[in-house]
Amino acid sequence: MKNVLLGLLAGAAITYVCMEKKNGKTYSEAYSEMCDKASDLISKVKKNIKDSVDKGVNKAEYVGERADEKLNNETSY
Repeated sequence: MKNVLLGLLAGAAITYVCMEKKNGKTYSEAYSEMCDKASDLISKVKKNIKDSVDKGVNKAEYVGERADEKLNNETSY
């Protein structure tokens, strides 16, 4: 599976560079632009993953607090 994903990624990168070359850019310009876009995309993905994890942790803490409250209320009768 890993090899398939790497192959797809390499194919997409080669296609992007070739299309930019067709539009009149040099290979180094196209490669540099591709790396910049990939870096931006990776940063956004990392931020989204971190936000999702934080939301999950917050929800788990909330559920734990609610469970503690319910247990404390039931034992106090």
